Amino acid sequence: MFPVRALDPALQAAWLVSNLSAASVEYNTVMIDIEGDDWVTNNRTQADNRAFITALRSGLEAAGQKVVQET
Repeated sequence: MFPVRALDPALQAAWLVSNLSAASVEYNTVMIDIEGDDWVTNNRTQADNRAFITALRSGLEAAGQKVVQET
């Protein structure tokens, strides 16, 4: 998953899980790929970015996905 910073993270998570289900995709893991320069534009702080990722995680959990953090 390549989350879009300008869109609601919870809706993106729900959309992802919904589309995978609708397409009968079998999967064990969803990888969230965080990259690009959009994370530092428009005066976004580290706290803003952390809140976005936390909301994305919460959205995945609300959609019934187990979230495991690896660094």
